Amino acid sequence: MKQKVDSKIHNKFLIELRDKDTNELKQEGYAENIVLDRMFERLCNGSSYFVNIVFGTGTGTPIVDRTTLFNYLGYKAADVHERVYGNPVSSITKKITLNPEEYVGETFTEVGVSD
Repeated sequence: MKQKVDSKIHNKFLIELRDKDTNELKQEGYAENIVLDRMFERLCNGSSYFVNIVFGTGTGTPIVDRTTLFNYLGYKAADVHERVYGNPVSSITKKITLNPEEYVGETFTEVGVSD
């Protein structure tokens, strides 16, 4: 007999801009995005789904059947920062670090996770 499981999945992003020499926090941003059909299908099939953090410079209205950013700029492999196993909520936090010479002058307007 199959048991029904109620789950809620979402992506939240905390973006920190730090001084390259002192590590002082200079600016902080926050973003959320929707879980697209592509990620949901990967989750249900047991496939990898959160390997990279991607970012872009596009704008638009997200809809679930999209599979890409509006204007992709780049990505970095994400490292596990924290795992929390709990009931009713479990979470995993991953992070990337962009080096000072990367993406100079770019303004990120979209962020997401990718396989």
